[in-house]
Amino acid sequence: MPTENSEFRKRVSEIEKSIYRGGFRDMIDFACKRAEFEEEKLRRLISLANQTNLSHAKRKEVTWKRMLARSQTRRETFARLQQECLEARRAFSVAPFSTNSDRN
Repeated sequence: MPTENSEFRKRVSEIEKSIYRGGFRDMIDFACKRAEFEEEKLRRLISLANQTNLSHAKRKEVTWKRMLARSQTRRETFARLQQECLEARRAFSVAPFSTNSDRN
């Protein structure tokens, strides 16, 4: 549990430096996975702030919670867009029905 300012700042810096290195199928998939990664990072930062009584940690916690809410909204938007694209691909991938009589 971080009890002093320097330890808190050190752990915040370690978390914030983590980089998303995931692969993706397409840009929407990348955006969804990246948002999930950012949400997890923010949850870790919020948890860290909850473990200390530093006043600036509490101010940062408010900011991180706001960022988490925005990230969740973005992820939901991308997930909806991803679903709409998937449905559109399915609709266009259905081959039209043809019979031998159509060729005559």
